[in-house]
Amino acid sequence: EDEPLTITFASLLANDNDIDGDTLTLDTSAIPTATKGVLTLSGASFIYTPTANVNGTDTFTYKIDDGSGTLVDGTVNLTINAVNDAPVAGVDSYTFDEDVTLAKLVSDGDNLLGNDTDEENDTLTITLDTDAINGTLTLGSDGSFSYVPDANFNGADSFVYQVDDGNGGTDTATVNLTIQAVNDAPQASPQTFSVFENGNDGDVVGTVVVSDIEGDTLAFSLTAGDTGLFQIDAASGEITVKGSYPLDYETNIQHTVTVTIDDDGAPIAESKDVVITIDVTDIPGDAVLGETAGFGRAALGSLELTSIKTQPQLNKSVTVGSKVYFIGSIDNVDKDVYVVAYNDDSTLDATFGTNGKQTFDLGAEEYGKAIVEIEGNLYLVIDRDDGTYTEICFLKVDSTGNVVTAFADNGLRCTTEQKILTINDAVDIVVPAVQGNAATEIATIFAVGKVQGVTDDDLLVIRVDKGGNFQASTTFVNNVEVVYSPHIMLDITGLGLDDEGIAVYNPHNNEAMIAGNVLTADGDYDIFAWIFNPKNADGNYVKFNSSTPVTYDIGGIGADDKVGGIDGENTGAGEHTAHIAGSTVLASGEQDAFIFEVDSYAAPVAAFGSSGIAIFDVDGVASTGSSEFTGYEYDYSSGNLYLTGNLFDGKSKPFTTRVFAADGTVDSTNYGINGYKTFNYASGNAYALGMSLDSVQTMWIPGYAESGTDKIMTISSVDNIGVSNDIQFVNGQQTFTHSSTASDDIVAQVIQIQDLAQQGKFLVASTADNVSNKSIILTRFTSAGLLDTSFDTDGHKQLKIGTSAEVKGLFELADGKYIVYGNVTEAADNGFIARIDQNGVLDSAFATDGIYTTSALGATNIHFNQAKEDSAGNLVAVGNYDIGSKSAFVLRLTSAGVLDTIFNTQGYVVGANTDDYFAVEIDASNNIYAGGNRISGGQDMLLIKYIATDGAVDSTFNSNVGELVVDVAGGDNNVEFIGFDSSNNLYLVGNDLVTLSDDRVAVVKISSTGALDNSFSSNGKASFSMAPITADSGMTSAAIDTNDNIVVVGFSDALGSSRHMIGRITSTGTIDNSFDFNGYSRVNTCSNTAQLESLILLNNSSFIVAGQCYIDGTFGNNIDLSHYQLN
Repeated sequence: EDEPLTITFASLLANDNDIDGDTLTLDTSAIPTATKGVLTLSGASFIYTPTANVNGTDTFTYKIDDGSGTLVDGTVNLTINAVNDAPVAGVDSYTFDEDVTLAKLVSDGDNLLGNDTDEENDTLTITLDTDAINGTLTLGSDGSFSYVPDANFNGADSFVYQVDDGNGGTDTATVNLTIQAVNDAPQASPQTFSVFENGNDGDVVGTVVVSDIEGDTLAFSLTAGDTGLFQIDAASGEITVKGSYPLDYETNIQHTVTVTIDDDGAPIAESKDVVITIDVTDIPGDAVLGETAGFGRAALGSLELTSIKTQPQLNKSVTVGSKVYFIGSIDNVDKDVYVVAYNDDSTLDATFGTNGKQTFDLGAEEYGKAIVEIEGNLYLVIDRDDGTYTEICFLKVDSTGNVVTAFADNGLRCTTEQKILTINDAVDIVVPAVQGNAATEIATIFAVGKVQGVTDDDLLVIRVDKGGNFQASTTFVNNVEVVYSPHIMLDITGLGLDDEGIAVYNPHNNEAMIAGNVLTADGDYDIFAWIFNPKNADGNYVKFNSSTPVTYDIGGIGADDKVGGIDGENTGAGEHTAHIAGSTVLASGEQDAFIFEVDSYAAPVAAFGSSGIAIFDVDGVASTGSSEFTGYEYDYSSGNLYLTGNLFDGKSKPFTTRVFAADGTVDSTNYGINGYKTFNYASGNAYALGMSLDSVQTMWIPGYAESGTDKIMTISSVDNIGVSNDIQFVNGQQTFTHSSTASDDIVAQVIQIQDLAQQGKFLVASTADNVSNKSIILTRFTSAGLLDTSFDTDGHKQLKIGTSAEVKGLFELADGKYIVYGNVTEAADNGFIARIDQNGVLDSAFATDGIYTTSALGATNIHFNQAKEDSAGNLVAVGNYDIGSKSAFVLRLTSAGVLDTIFNTQGYVVGANTDDYFAVEIDASNNIYAGGNRISGGQDMLLIKYIATDGAVDSTFNSNVGELVVDVAGGDNNVEFIGFDSSNNLYLVGNDLVTLSDDRVAVVKISSTGALDNSFSSNGKASFSMAPITADSGMTSAAIDTNDNIVVVGFSDALGSSRHMIGRITSTGTIDNSFDFNGYSRVNTCSNTAQLESLILLNNSSFIVAGQCYIDGTFGNNIDLSHYQLN
């Protein structure tokens, strides 16, 4: 049946014969036909295909040909054997409601067999192929079944069954089930809360725990019970006290309320009533905790760490083709170099930096003092103040503001004099790198300023070539050779009085002419000029006083003369005239601007002004006002002098003028008003600090203006006839305000300084996060809790560790230095330990330039959480270590900042990947207790591991286990503090985080051998709520007082926000209700979220605490320091 049959011609003719012996063939001119099938011709065969599902007999006839034209019929009889056909199972679909049983009986027409068929009408039976997922299925062999969906389930489910005809035929079909959603009522059980009897209006009692399977919006209301004493938030279910102190333990120790919970489900809303019991807790009362007035936060408020400095200014400028570059300083976390680039059409040069502006941070206080162009690149001359010394740095950047790393050391070259150096001006000069060897000539930055000595200041000259190499100098003072390597530090007069280089220019190739100020024996300041020519190796430079500095007294004895700028004219044949511009005090007491012209032989040019000196009364009124020149350039194209300076006539105003080189007179006819152009800045006093001249004699003048106690950067601009440049500028004025971006500030630790000159003061280490990077800020307070401006101008100082770093802690060493530790992020995260002096300066004798990092250890990420010093001066840090999975980690450094190979031979120990260490304590024998948590069964368990001084786990701890793992109260546990009490017992203090309950402070007390101390809360462990009932509380730091009580600080939640928390736990494991009435104080000094991070015990009743207060979305968290006293 259902199978084709091939019948060959040969088989058909096999039993046919011809009496004549003729050859027989089949006539295929007509294909035979059959009743129950179809015949087709295929070569020398017929193919018989029976009709589908037909069996029995069939026949057909065929024609035999003997070749003589005679045809005879042959008959074929066929028997078609019966074959069983498989049944056909139809797909079934049913739709019914959630939580309803679907049942189909054998008598139901739509049972599973209702749409299943069998060709032979065999009796069909059913078996299960694939069970349902979201319910319970009971399946009958006769097509009946029942399906019970899982409780509250709605959606789609299915199962697959197999149908069998009993003769080997089977088929399968899928049954699709659609369970329609039905709204369920909210579910809640009776609950009990407690509240202290001093609960006031709004104090949190607890939040009703309820579930709704559909996640409907729920509404809460009090419908019965003591509704006059309590209220409920309709949206959150939070129950709070109602009214002013309505509770009294002595009157009623318990209250009940009925809470009705309504949902908004469809199609029918449902509700649930639940009874809430509220127990009232008695308060015996004792000492009150009070904040000391005038100390820290009480006097200063919360402190923003980065948007605190607003004293920017632009100092110098340089013109390069059609562009003008200005350099100065701005305030970020610390002082940084700031460069602004303009096109000569007064638009910002968008190809430079970010929209024409670029900031450079070298990790200390940096001041951009001068800018020089060589071969299209800019060389920034920078004063870098690290708090102890001020070195001079040269940074090379290209025309787009990117650092040219091929220069010097990654684009930077700094002096290493360990002195206080200052630069005032710089110029580019081609000079020989080797004294007197013209073949070694190279473009060089020539910078002048001063070096601060013990008793006086001396002239400073620094030469660095375009490749970043300092050049040694040989000078000749009265033809006596003096060799400086590499920098010139010269006492101009030889009298041990102050000298300072103010300005420098290049009169001829190989020469630099320096002008500056010198203090005289008469007590007033004169000016000096000196030509330095390294081309002459033997000092045979007979011009300009044989290369010996010359002093000039412009205003006479007793009058101060000050240099503001220098430039001049190359008159040919190696000759020049130089103009020194500045200010002098006249006999009348008026300070006026001056220009002094001097020739190549140091002689005043008589035709210029009066005997070489031209005095300028800028305001035009004798004996009133005062003026000074601060910048000057000579214009070869016109032969004029362009100058800028400041006029003081009750207000400081920048001014410009144009002076004829021939006689030193002002161009009063064609320039400005009476030869001057004055800029009046509306914000207040304004100051011009330098100038540059472009190709069309437009003057560009950097400076600053005062705005209250702050500064704003200014650029003034005027054309070649003294008319304001108002293209993009307003009245020739452009201002830039710059205040550092506010940061999110988090305290790491506060310490009280114990040694040296700063004894008794407080030092706070914090992290300032401005989203793009994190910075470490040190803030020093006086012993009275005020900002210590001797530490820095505002009491804050950045500690530069990498690009982005966060501090985790701080402690003082026996020698008065400090260890600061935390984590630094570059390509990966690494722990760091840095040593600094009392001024916050990195100690280069420690590790590498004062900083040890874990970058060499080969892990993906290493984080330090806490570090301490042992009695041998070694530094022990704990945290976690990532080498594909995160593991606990202990590291020990020597006092020099290198890995201590005595400790586990490599200086560190990596623990299990189930562990993390957060705290460390070290005993008198330098054994280490590392505390943290261990993941066990999906829960973080409290962990302490005992590690011997050689780095091996000490198996004698906790009965030869070497560690102790504790579940405090069922939640996730961590350790933030480990400390010894007076009996050498260990306290492990942290937090117990409970998912369905309030978070609490957790404490475990153990002996030094690792056994739980049952004298503490009966079993050595306990958790403590330091917040209103059901609200979360947590600790961040702790200390043990002389009574072995544990003082903790952290946060206490209520009413949706956390507050500063200080609490105390007794040595027996109870909350100390004698401490501020109920064992903790929830301090409301911050109106938003607040948290304390660090604690100092001055004594058992006096506490210094540091933390932060959230201000708003702009300023984030600000830090604060407070002193609290138990009264």
